[in-house]
Amino acid sequence: MALVMNARPFESTRDEAPAPGALSLRRVGGRAAGSYYLYVPVRRLRADLPLLVSVHGISRNAREHGRALSRLAERYGVALLSPLFARDFFPDFQRLGVDSGCRADVALDEMIDDASERLDRSLDQFALFGYSGGGQFAHRYALLRPERVAALAVASPGSRGPPSSADFPMACAPGERSRGCAVIWSAF
Repeated sequence: MALVMNARPFESTRDEAPAPGALSLRRVGGRAAGSYYLYVPVRRLRADLPLLVSVHGISRNAREHGRALSRLAERYGVALLSPLFARDFFPDFQRLGVDSGCRADVALDEMIDDASERLDRSLDQFALFGYSGGGQFAHRYALLRPERVAALAVASPGSRGPPSSADFPMACAPGERSRGCAVIWSAF
C-alpha cells in the first residue's frame, strides 16, 4: 500500500469526504481554531473500532504521527486523527491551555466533531495516544472527559500519571488556575 501525502494543507468544506489512503491536513474553526491530520484507510472503516487519536509532544510533529501510525490504521481499518497544536495558539497544550487561554481540549473536541461530519459516523468515543507532552495532554484530557476516551495509551509523558483525589496534576486542580476544568473522580 502506498501512502499518499497532500503537497499542501487545504481547507475543505464540511461536506467533503476525506480521500482513503491519504493523510490530509484539515483546518477547523470555532471557539479554539486548530488543524489536524486525518488518515482514512483504503479498506472499509470498521464500525466496531473507535477513531485513533495520536497527540504529538512539544516538537509538534503531528504529521510524523500520522505517517507512522497510518499503517496501523490501515491494518485495523480505523481512521486516524493527529491534532496539530501550533505553538502560536497552544503554547501550553500539554496543560490543556489553561495558562494561555487557548484550550487544547476544546480544540480537540472540535477537531473530532469535524472528523465525525467528514466520516459520516459518530465519534463520541475514541482511542487516545499521547507521546511526551502529548502524554501529559492525554492524561489530563482523560481526567476531564473520561466518557469520551475508550482507550488510553501514554508514552514518555515526562511527569507522573493520574493523581489521587488529593494530589492534582498541574492545570487540573480546582480553583483559579483550573478555568472550568473539573475532574470526574467517580468515572475512575
